[in-house]
Amino acid sequence: MANEIYITAYEDSLSLDGSVISAVSDSKEYLFDLEDVLKIVILTTDAGPFDEDMWLKIYVGDDVIFIPSGHRCYEAFLFDQIGNVLPIDYKNIIEASACTVYKEFVLYEREDQEGSEDHTEEGKCKNGIKIIKDKEGGIKVSGSIDLGYIGTFRDSQIELDDTLEDIREWDIVTEHLDEECSDDELIAFLNRYFNDFVEKIERNIDNINGTFLLHVLTDMDVNEINFMEVDDLFIEENLLYENEEDIAEIYNPVRQGLNTLSAYLETPNDGSIPKGHIESVLRSFYPMFDFDCFIANIIPEYIGLGDGEISFQCSDNFDCLILCGAYAVLDEELSISDWHNY
Repeated sequence: MANEIYITAYEDSLSLDGSVISAVSDSKEYLFDLEDVLKIVILTTDAGPFDEDMWLKIYVGDDVIFIPSGHRCYEAFLFDQIGNVLPIDYKNIIEASACTVYKEFVLYEREDQEGSEDHTEEGKCKNGIKIIKDKEGGIKVSGSIDLGYIGTFRDSQIELDDTLEDIREWDIVTEHLDEECSDDELIAFLNRYFNDFVEKIERNIDNINGTFLLHVLTDMDVNEINFMEVDDLFIEENLLYENEEDIAEIYNPVRQGLNTLSAYLETPNDGSIPKGHIESVLRSFYPMFDFDCFIANIIPEYIGLGDGEISFQCSDNFDCLILCGAYAVLDEELSISDWHNY
């Protein structure tokens, strides 16, 4: 049976320090690891939307912590502390504040909870990351980032190698935070910044996909990659030329057209420059190349979070014929730069 801990008296307290939750009730302190938080809800009653009739419930391990919204620690814990390190549903907080019936509003639920439901569109898991400070004072990143054709990167594939002290020197940090900011404030900023970055990627994924393919086909053209040797990649009936053995007959006729697209290689993908035509033009240049099969066999390797940028690396499932540790950087304008392949 769950142990219920009530934070009601003025002397009682609830706080988050780094990755440790401290709940003091009736002069007894309970300590919990942030990673053990399973679910957070707001409970309303049918007495009306008054402070004493709204409760925050935190399910952590085998225990449940209760704190009323009128308590002195309620707002600081929910908005300034745990709300900065967990993806809290603020829309449900607003709805709960106006509720006049007995109801629970889920603010957070850990994804690995048995029986938890996915309410996102078409059952897909919403992309986003969570950055926390671990017990040793290091940084731990979890979640997922979808880079479209490049692939979806999850948990251990998402890297943030710099220490907190290194990150304090980042330009994006010095521009937005005071140099005396706490570690919790720094981590909260990183969560906001990179999740906004991920949302921007999602909104402009078609531009990123097209530009990524342009980098790939440019490499294939320069190196005259003979994809005809791979049955899954070669659509023989769409071959436009007579000599199947000469890969140059595929690349040479459209090289000038490909070169006209090169101006788009490192330009922004944030919607400021129209790029919707790139993928369709590339497919028209190379109808004998099975784009869909190639895309389905891209292997996402890792993503790195940096100062105002996200880097990525990927390969392909054809013995790295086309992509071999391909690396590039996405900046705040979503430009793809510093491209390296092979």
